[in-house]
Amino acid sequence: METALQDFRTPADGTHSNRIPQEKIEEFTQMIDQLIKVRVAGDSPLTESFVLELLDYAEASLLDDCTLIDLKPPIIVCGDIHGDYATLLRIFSTQGWPPTRRYLFLGDYVDRGILSLEVITLLLLFKTLYPKDFYILRGNHEAMSVNRIYGFKREVSTLRFTKVLWYRFQSTFNCLPLAALIENKIFCVHGGISFRLVSLQQIRVLKRPINLPNDGFLLDLLWADPSQEGRGFEPNEMRNASFTFSESTLRQWLDCMGLQMLVRAHEVVPEGFEVSWDGKLITVFSCPNYTSGNKAAVMSISRQLQVSFTKYQGKKPARGRATGRPRGGHK
Repeated sequence: METALQDFRTPADGTHSNRIPQEKIEEFTQMIDQLIKVRVAGDSPLTESFVLELLDYAEASLLDDCTLIDLKPPIIVCGDIHGDYATLLRIFSTQGWPPTRRYLFLGDYVDRGILSLEVITLLLLFKTLYPKDFYILRGNHEAMSVNRIYGFKREVSTLRFTKVLWYRFQSTFNCLPLAALIENKIFCVHGGISFRLVSLQQIRVLKRPINLPNDGFLLDLLWADPSQEGRGFEPNEMRNASFTFSESTLRQWLDCMGLQMLVRAHEVVPEGFEVSWDGKLITVFSCPNYTSGNKAAVMSISRQLQVSFTKYQGKKPARGRATGRPRGGHK
């Protein structure tokens, strides 16, 4: 771990974000030193005042990114984390600590797991300190209507701190970018595509902070799923939100956008990743034992756009989950 501690002290380009005072850089770096030693909530060094101040800096860093982020490889892509702090630390320990490796996370950092607060705080610390080497997108659980029900609200406002902090997190979640484009060829998003998205410019022009609507392509980006049996776009009955899309629909959509591949998260898959439809679709899920003993995985994309995967086995069963959005959650 000592090597890991040294890794994140110096950014890849030799500079931290120029908007942060030196004393804050030192304070945030010291907090990372402490956080990576945490194994249970009772050991956490976090205070409500610290996190509230961090969110101010984090929002500024997030809003510096475009709503659709243009990225260059090499990069490591991670799927859902869902409060599994131990696995997040394993990923950094094995893949390399920021900023020695560039990362893109696809959303769903909170809910389900017992250390969602540590997960999202560590990610925001890295984003704040190393904004050009660390990128985080919005998932469907980074919305008040969802994380008020599935664990994050209770963890933050009842078990740990107050409702003030939980509400403040919702403002930060509204600042998260929605999608990323790697080398103008690989479209990365939490959920999927939308028949209402006919140009990527529709994403680029969106101004954040933004509340998620009940309907429209923004909802689809975070909630849509692929369907092996479906034809075209069909109502997503499992989620009670958005649509499913078929292979032919995805191929047509990618062709229209001039893209080669869709990379998304949002669905648990047995091996932690799943390559479908002749490589046009990749699902990455980075939380093991979410259901039925699934593995976790992360995806590495090389400069030549070659992809590879690292799998992680969970250490204990998860406690179950719900797959749909709460009825009336966005209504």
